[in-house]
Amino acid sequence: MKIGELVKQNRLRFTCAVALEVLVQLCVAVGNYIIGFILDLLVKRETSRFYLVLAVFFVLYIGGYVLISFAEYLYIVQVQEYVHQLRRKTVDYYYQNHETVAEMQSHLTNDFQMLFDNFTQPLFVFFDSALAVVFSAYALVTMHWILLVTTVLLSVMFLYLPSIFSKKYQERTLIFSNMNTAYLTSIKNWLGGLAEIQRYDARHKLVEVLEKRSKKLEGSLVTRQVSAIEINFINGFMSIFCQVVLDVVTGTLILAGTISIGKLVAVGQFSSTIFNSLVMLSNYLEQIKSTKPLNEKVAAALADPPKDVCTDEELTSFDHLQTTGLSFSYDHGETINYPDLKIKVGEKILLTGDSGTGKSTLLKVLAGELKATTGNIAFYDHDDRKIDISLKAMHYVPQDPVLFPVSIAENITMFKPKLDDKVGEYLQKVDLAKDIAKFPKGQDTVIDVEELNVSGGQRQKIVLARAELNQSDFILIDEATAAVDQDSTKRILKNLLKTNATIIFIGHNFTNEMVDMFDRQIVLSK
Repeated sequence: MKIGELVKQNRLRFTCAVALEVLVQLCVAVGNYIIGFILDLLVKRETSRFYLVLAVFFVLYIGGYVLISFAEYLYIVQVQEYVHQLRRKTVDYYYQNHETVAEMQSHLTNDFQMLFDNFTQPLFVFFDSALAVVFSAYALVTMHWILLVTTVLLSVMFLYLPSIFSKKYQERTLIFSNMNTAYLTSIKNWLGGLAEIQRYDARHKLVEVLEKRSKKLEGSLVTRQVSAIEINFINGFMSIFCQVVLDVVTGTLILAGTISIGKLVAVGQFSSTIFNSLVMLSNYLEQIKSTKPLNEKVAAALADPPKDVCTDEELTSFDHLQTTGLSFSYDHGETINYPDLKIKVGEKILLTGDSGTGKSTLLKVLAGELKATTGNIAFYDHDDRKIDISLKAMHYVPQDPVLFPVSIAENITMFKPKLDDKVGEYLQKVDLAKDIAKFPKGQDTVIDVEELNVSGGQRQKIVLARAELNQSDFILIDEATAAVDQDSTKRILKNLLKTNATIIFIGHNFTNEMVDMFDRQIVLSK
């Protein structure tokens, strides 16, 4: 988060909030100043003037409370618009760059909330407190220059001590953010397989893993709060000490006859305002500074502007795709080396091989979802010249179909209304029309992603219809008919393979008739 970008959301609104805040602190400063006059008028028993000045004092304070409420409202609206813009930018970035869901969730929830609580909110109070200090200091110098000098010396000492704890506070803030990301990752990894855990009654392991992550997250939060408590303690002690010193100096000036006794109350108000404001300045400054590493982390994640979305139009100019020296290493240490491949435009390739030969991994590498450990993938035109085409231009149909909690039709069109009229035709092509006709709402039936109101085979057919309807020029299909019977598979393949698209299809237990539908077969082996 940057102050300049926050201001630019709405310059007029921000200016009004600042102007109102200046008026608030001016009202408070004048109110504190006339407290001295009120006491002097009481001593002199000037009743009428006493009530008049008291009324002015009341109006100033009430006016200040009204104005600050409105200023806070304007500022909150400004901040929320800025946070909304950052959230939208975050979604755009992660959409284009395929980062982890847990990291995206951490940014959208924890990180932005921490920046709101420890950067934007403290920023407003920081400005408010700074104004209070400036106006109060000016009021003191009008009473006696010694009061201002004493205040400045005490303030320097006051602001220096908390900085000792500043670096530790910053480090602990970043650690907490990283721990939150790790916690969200654990939730995603384990709760994603909740059905299997329930099936095999492995609740104890789920609880154990999440408890460990939770304790680490809680521990990092506690250590961060310890730093905040340390800073608050130092600030509170210094505030009391400085107010006592300033009261002693004021009393000395009164005894010397330099200022009136009424000024003692006014100076007490100003000293309280100054040093309490300095407490807030110091606390909130440390809060703001503590977000520096987190701010840098978020800024770094969003530093590169989103790339243009890849479309199938990029694939119209290529003649063939070629892989060279391609390999992929898994986290457990195993490495799979792939043969060099040359795939011509429009080819229909059946990819087979034993379990563990890396068929699905190869498709994910070709689709750009995984990064190859070694080797390269390149597109070439008809003159055998390398051309720049993003791997993300290819359409990847995973083994486990991804559906959304919207209608079957929308899952197929992927929210493109212009394709609505063609849904029925493509339901026929994937041999799904008869099944859908049995649903009370037909293709308008909403998919229940939690309880799954469609079968595994129907899910696969919906995703295949999606790929075909959206006229993908290069489709990577990972066993998308594994849950479909052989007769349906033949009909689907017949419709799919007669298109002009380049297709790599992972198949398992295909009959000779099905294999013959493809131009050729690539068999992977260890």
